[in-house]
Amino acid sequence: MNQNYVLLNQVKIALISLAFATSGVGETLLAQSQQKAFTPGFNGEDLRPLQIGDIVDSQFLKDSTHIFTQDEIDSTWVLFGKRAYHYGVLGEERAIDEYERKEGEWKRLRRLENSFNNESDIILQKELSWESDLEEWVVQLEREFTYNYIGLISSEITHQISGSDWERNLKTEYRYTDYQNVDRETQYIWDVENKTWVASSRKIYEYFDTELVSSEILQIWIDSTGKWENQTTRDFEYDEGDNLISSIRSNWDDEEKVWVNISMVSLHYNEKGQLEGSEQSQLSTAQQVSLLAQDANYDDDGNLGEIIHSNWNSESGSWEDFKKEKHFWSEKRTGTEIDDSNDITCTFSNPYIMGFPWYCESLKEGVQYTLDLYDITGRHFHALTFIGGNTFRIRGNIPGGVYIAVIRGGLDTHTEKVIFRD
Repeated sequence: MNQNYVLLNQVKIALISLAFATSGVGETLLAQSQQKAFTPGFNGEDLRPLQIGDIVDSQFLKDSTHIFTQDEIDSTWVLFGKRAYHYGVLGEERAIDEYERKEGEWKRLRRLENSFNNESDIILQKELSWESDLEEWVVQLEREFTYNYIGLISSEITHQISGSDWERNLKTEYRYTDYQNVDRETQYIWDVENKTWVASSRKIYEYFDTELVSSEILQIWIDSTGKWENQTTRDFEYDEGDNLISSIRSNWDDEEKVWVNISMVSLHYNEKGQLEGSEQSQLSTAQQVSLLAQDANYDDDGNLGEIIHSNWNSESGSWEDFKKEKHFWSEKRTGTEIDDSNDITCTFSNPYIMGFPWYCESLKEGVQYTLDLYDITGRHFHALTFIGGNTFRIRGNIPGGVYIAVIRGGLDTHTEKVIFRD
């Protein structure tokens, strides 16, 4: 079972959002990070849109990102901003600091702080702004996350500061298919007067099979009719290698009762299968008009190097660069070109007889792991610790039935369905 629990699909699906999260007109898809942790962004819209510069399918830790803009006179790149990343001992992203370059000095702007539980799930996120008069960070917004018994996010609640008090703002609830793909994502707004959550919008996802999402439909709740109404949809296309190659966004024409295509994002890959670039176009009945593009390169380890952002100039009929991001990586881990995946396979008797041994391949020797046992309703029945590389045994007074065993340790997570004999 996939340990990274990525919303909608693996990182491949999230990569469509490499286009245009910051442009205000872009397509974004949302994803969980490699540590099963959501990383919402400073914009506060759902989860953080993963741009090409935020690809999490890498074993390196990103140290910093420098952001350049192009000088209008001589077309040279001018450094104007940077992001610095901070990690915990398990590689979890603890904080991101944003700076701007002014008068030859770096000025603090914003900080994103993440807190995690023992399973490396993010449980609290804070957005802070730097108050230069006070010379300190001031919290502006908080998000709380809850998870179901197998580690999938079940809800996200946002609080904002109002005067001197914290007030509820938004809530998002997630529902999943039997294959642990997100099926429905419903957003609520806090009704201050009536002290209750009121439904506002929802996204419904459909899949080609157990992994590849085929469409996303956005609906809004209409109080006057008491019904959900279609707003937009996105339809996804893949190549033979299951790489996402396009997404078409459409608006709902309520009079004609049909979807009308309005924009498209196209993605292309290099010979190594790395996401190399994207292009966003506006669609109409007359012609297709290019809008924005991104192009990327990679280092020898497979880590992202530079990303060039471009606008389409319709008068000259050419692309014009306007922003560059340059990424710097630590050398604490192997890069994406080195196969360092940790596919876990457990051997045990199933149905399981109490006290019989388990052995799980690919667990790291000497690392302490935990096994938690849940029944099908999510009740926690049993927990034990063991050292990777060794066999272990489940012992205790556990009634017969079907259980979910969740193994966690370091950055590894693995799930097994186990039938216990009476």
